[in-house]
Order: sequence, then C-alpha cells, then structure tokens
Amino acid sequence: MPASSLDVPARDRESSLSKSSLFDTRRLSELIGFLLCVAGLLCALSLVSYLPRDPSFHTSAPPGTVVHNWIGLVGSHGADLLFQGFGWVACLLPLTFFVIGTCLLLGRPVGAPWAKAIGIAMLIGSLAVLLDMFPYTPASVV
Repeated sequence: MPASSLDVPARDRESSLSKSSLFDTRRLSELIGFLLCVAGLLCALSLVSYLPRDPSFHTSAPPGTVVHNWIGLVGSHGADLLFQGFGWVACLLPLTFFVIGTCLLLGRPVGAPWAKAIGIAMLIGSLAVLLDMFPYTPASVV
C-alpha cells in the first residue's frame, strides 16, 4: 500500500481539528457583547417608560389593567425593582451594559474584569447613598 493513502485519514483528522468551532472565543465574546447591548437597551427602555401606577411589586392593580411600560409587565417589575433599590442611580446600569457590551463586540478585552466589576458595584452603591443624602429628590414620573 502506498504511504499517501495512509496519510489521507490523518490529514482529514488534523484539518477537522484545526477548523474553528462554532463558538470560539471571539464569536462567544461577540455574542455576549451583543446580548449585553440588548439587555442594556431593554433596561433603558423600561426605566425611561416607568410609571409608578403600573402594576409592579409595590403597586396592586386590578386584573386587566393596561401596562404602560414599553417592555410590558416584565419591564414594569424590573424598573420598579431598580428604582426602589437604587433610585436614580439605576440609570447607570444600562450605560454599564452598553460600555461592556461594546467592548466585547469590538473584540477589546476587558482588563481586570473582577476588579472593574467590584469597582462598578461600589460606585453604584456609594452613589445611591450619596444621592439619598441630598435634601431634594427629583420626582421620578408624574
């Protein structure tokens, strides 16, 4: 038997292993970045269209009440949770999603991700406390 016929399966095996998988690290990074940008957009839309009288965790509404939030009932509940938990600082959350998602979409690695995540959490927490100490709080939505 010629040696070239024995090498064909080995070459096919090597070429199939060298092909990139469906979710290599670059594509996975782009997918996560895209999902973070979409989550930031949905979060921003739900916060912008938040109405305190929409059905949520702190508001009881009769069955059949129309939800005015652009994202629907999930957006109404999510925006209520964010505003009750963080106040006006909740508007930084979509911005954070957009920035991290854009970095991942462009293929730029996020350096020291755990340190930055801890820093963002500390910024959001301390800014919420700082804004709570102001004597005047702007009305959320009439």
